[in-house]
Amino acid sequence: MTSDLTPATSKPTPTALIIRILAFNLPLVFGLFSLKVLPEVLQPFFAGLMMMILPGLAWSDMRGRDFVVLLFRVVIISILASAAVWLALMPLPGPTSRIAFVVGLAVIVNAGLWFGTKRDWFDLTEIVKPLPAVLLTVAALFYLQSFMGATKFVPQLEDQDMELQATAYGMINDGTPNMVTNRGTRFYLAHPLMLHFWIGEGALFEDQIDGFKYYYDASVAAKDPAFDRKAAWDQSFVQFNSTPLLLATRTPNIFLSFLIIFPLGFLVHRLSGSLIAAAGAGVFYATFPEIYVRSSYGGYMAISNFWLVCSAYFYLRATGLFTHGPNVDDPVDSDRRRGFWASFMSSISDQKGALLPMAVPVHVGLRFLMDGGLKDLFVGGIKGAWQKVMPRTDVRAGLGICFGFLAGWMAFIAYGFSVDPNEFYEEHIYDHLIGRLKAAEDQVVSDWVYPSAGELWMQFITHYGWLTMIAFGLALIYGGRRIRQGVGFLVLWFAIGAIGFSLVDWRQTKHFAHFVPALVMLTAVYWASLKGRWQQAFTAFMVVTILWNFYRVILTMQNFTYISPLPIW
Repeated sequence: MTSDLTPATSKPTPTALIIRILAFNLPLVFGLFSLKVLPEVLQPFFAGLMMMILPGLAWSDMRGRDFVVLLFRVVIISILASAAVWLALMPLPGPTSRIAFVVGLAVIVNAGLWFGTKRDWFDLTEIVKPLPAVLLTVAALFYLQSFMGATKFVPQLEDQDMELQATAYGMINDGTPNMVTNRGTRFYLAHPLMLHFWIGEGALFEDQIDGFKYYYDASVAAKDPAFDRKAAWDQSFVQFNSTPLLLATRTPNIFLSFLIIFPLGFLVHRLSGSLIAAAGAGVFYATFPEIYVRSSYGGYMAISNFWLVCSAYFYLRATGLFTHGPNVDDPVDSDRRRGFWASFMSSISDQKGALLPMAVPVHVGLRFLMDGGLKDLFVGGIKGAWQKVMPRTDVRAGLGICFGFLAGWMAFIAYGFSVDPNEFYEEHIYDHLIGRLKAAEDQVVSDWVYPSAGELWMQFITHYGWLTMIAFGLALIYGGRRIRQGVGFLVLWFAIGAIGFSLVDWRQTKHFAHFVPALVMLTAVYWASLKGRWQQAFTAFMVVTILWNFYRVILTMQNFTYISPLPIW
């Protein structure tokens, strides 16, 4: 067992220190000259390093860290570093300068390198172990697949790419999501805006941010009551189809498709102890045609699923439900706090992150009942009940997840009302919350109809494959019989999403994609639980299933209409 207080390692050699400094600063040097000087395939990777990795890694004590703990800390600190630079530049006149932004990040990164070197923070022990190395291979392949989809095979999509890229210029320059929407508003406030900021930051590094200025100009012009907003949206749509700037729009999701493999694989390993199951889960996840498309375009799935898996990891770790690997709270930074911040980030990224805060109380409640918690609960009154309930690790971990999501949502509400209270209420609270929880009847929108719940499930089964459904079904039976354990929580994650997304009136398979990680991880753990011939038989079945799924990814690359979710992607 290790902790964040692992004794300091030996001092680095001058050569190692020079290599470290060069490795951290090379992407920043390219950023100064614009990442467009790099081959296209490297641009999202270098942008992702600058946005999500380098500042946080420079300021992280790597000694004895659980890998997912380290990765999460790195991403959070990197977000804070970018926010600090952005806020420092906001008072300056004119648009945000790419050079000034990169220089600001460089100052933070190199200050962290200096500080960390003096304290011997840089320890690659956890990073060079077999599991991270294997997952790195899977992640690299998924990155390449997502890059190919983003740049060669997945066409521009109005409801995804256009709405995500449109706010980039306003977010990075004014901190406001300026866009004349097809709903007649001049701000896009339907969803939280973490991904929108990342798109703006990546576009700034790739020197593409000015290509999104026409959305901003239309939004500013729309202050005039006589301005024709519908005509402005139509004109923006024509411009979008003419110059879609897909790589700049899709850069964060391409990099997030790389990152998600690590928490997903580690969670499987912590529940199963199997390196093969961990790697297999990553491969399984990456070879669904819908996951391939939704990891390639400018939509919310990639960012939401990353935070969902991180939230689940910290909930299970804090509750002590990992059967392999350390379960203790670190002395510096507890897993409950990490769960809070993972759920907070999920909330400011997309409202579908509510899946975990809904599943956690159900899991905690079932565990409480199965432990005989109702017996003598109120002996001693409410104070006695409080004293029985609150010391439970699952209760405390669950509260972190729930309050984190609530805090993130409150922050977005405060932001939205500060931008435009009327439009925020119309866009987010009514259209995308109250309106979605209305009648479960088929909803006619424009010239399309949302499918019924039965039709939605047939789409899901068809898109993910009948072989996959057999694997999912067996895994759900396995997990359902162990509802108190970590695998049981994965079952509830699926169940809450399956019920909730079948009831809302915007029924689309893109919402189902948010419980697919739970099913994938559950299937991998189920495989690891089998022995002898049963495992051999299921291995053969899964190999055939994954190969068939990947073949369907290739078919989707060749013909984008091979899979056509209704009413739209």
